[in-house]
Amino acid sequence: MNSVKILREKNGWTQETLAELTGLSIRTIYRVEKGDCVGLETWAALAAVFQVSITTLQQPPVEDEVHSMITPEIKTALKKVRRIRDFYIQLSIYVVINLLLFLINLIVTPDYWWVIWVIVGWGIGILIKAFRIWVVPMWFDDEWEREKVEQ
Repeated sequence: MNSVKILREKNGWTQETLAELTGLSIRTIYRVEKGDCVGLETWAALAAVFQVSITTLQQPPVEDEVHSMITPEIKTALKKVRRIRDFYIQLSIYVVINLLLFLINLIVTPDYWWVIWVIVGWGIGILIKAFRIWVVPMWFDDEWEREKVEQ
C-alpha cells in the first residue's frame, strides 16, 4: 500500500477530501496512490497537508506489524495448512465427481464398469498427495535436516 493512501486512510479522508485540502484533482490523488510519477508541486501539496516531509511521503511504507511478526516457522506452518486444505478440497471434488460418474455408469452402461478405471487412476493421485503431506514430512523432519547439514 502507498504511503499517501495509508496517511489518507489514517486521517479518515476520502480521495475527494484530500483533493480539496491539497488543491489537487481527484485524478491526481488517484495517480499518486497508484504509484504513478507526479511533479514536485504535487508532493509538496501532499506533504503540507499531512505535515510530513516530501521524502517521507515518497518512501515505501514500513511493513505492517503483523507481517513483520510472521516468523519462518509460522510461514512453514501456514504452507502446511494450505497444502492440507487443498488436499481436502481435492478429495471432496474426487468424491463428488466419482459419485456422479458412478451414477452415469450405472444408468448408461451397467454391464461394463468403466468408472473403476477413473476411481483407481484418480485415487492413486490422491493417495500420492496424502503420502507427500503426512508421511514424507515424518521421514524428513527437522532432525533429519540438521543431520544432513552437519554432514
